Amino acid sequence: VRSVAQRSIELAKSDLENWGIIHLSSDNYCSFFDKSKSCTYCMIGNRDDLHTRPKFCLDYPYVNIRWKNETRRSLAIECPEACGQILMSPTSIWLESTKHISSASHSPLDSIYHAINTECISVALRPELTLTEKLFTIGKITLNNQPDIGDKSLNSKNINSRLKTLASSLTTQTIREGLAKTPHDMALQWKVFAEIGSQVSALANVENVPAMANFWSDIYQDIHQTQGNGEQKIALLDEVWNHTVVPISHEFPPIVTNYLFYRIYHDGYPYHPQISSLESFYQLVTHCFIIRNLVSYWVMFYSQIRKSKIIDIVNIYHRWLRQYPNAIADTAQSLKNSGLYDPEKINQLLVHKN
Repeated sequence: VRSVAQRSIELAKSDLENWGIIHLSSDNYCSFFDKSKSCTYCMIGNRDDLHTRPKFCLDYPYVNIRWKNETRRSLAIECPEACGQILMSPTSIWLESTKHISSASHSPLDSIYHAINTECISVALRPELTLTEKLFTIGKITLNNQPDIGDKSLNSKNINSRLKTLASSLTTQTIREGLAKTPHDMALQWKVFAEIGSQVSALANVENVPAMANFWSDIYQDIHQTQGNGEQKIALLDEVWNHTVVPISHEFPPIVTNYLFYRIYHDGYPYHPQISSLESFYQLVTHCFIIRNLVSYWVMFYSQIRKSKIIDIVNIYHRWLRQYPNAIADTAQSLKNSGLYDPEKINQLLVHKN
């Protein structure tokens, strides 16, 4: 156990929540697992009761996250094992939380954020809507319910009624009509993807999947070689998405729903300590747009894609979001450079070639 720990544990000791990192093995399993996937730590002295395991191992790959006045049980998408469960298992995340602060001690805006969060989760679970349609609907809910301490009409007493009225008006037909009126500017879409995609591909952390290193370097080179042909490249990425990726999403239906559900539940959408709720929507739309095109790039390079590669791409993208401190600011700047940092114009990233 000591030798495995010396090889696999990197001490950080930055705070109580981040004392160190346990590196996974080449096949993405805990380094303390033996060939039968049994924990060697727990087998010391033939102990087989789970109580001998550290708390983290008992919960692995689950984590507890603090959101407002709650502790929510969730999964860390930056973990390869957790990312696979999030995307592929329809029951990987449960709405499980524990309140640990009295209601009198938190902001009156908290109940509004909770109500919006709950309504957006409901939208994410609507089976008749595509990912694009769900994001469009979430945007409407966010735009029309901006939490503001000075807005006396938006309080805990009427927010649920207001949200229900709005949600009932957002029928499938209304949503599709709204998207149909949204301009489809592939040049702007490419501009956004080229700026953010080149950063992601240049900084992609592939230590757990070294075989994918060439994929990210090829994307980086292709982005810089495309130059004035961005519209054609976006059209090609849309085509391979529709012809190859969509059928896979039908074969594994939890992928899209689980990912959006996770982002809303785990991230506590639309609340963010550094940006407004509307800016949180901009970020959510952009993340989905970038991941869509990264997956399409894999298909374009290799003509096919397996679910394991979708997991790897989503996992590596989110590790970039977590490890690169300027990810949020640079994403916002890319949207501003393209003129899409606007509550109506941001929807242009949701329009794709059918």
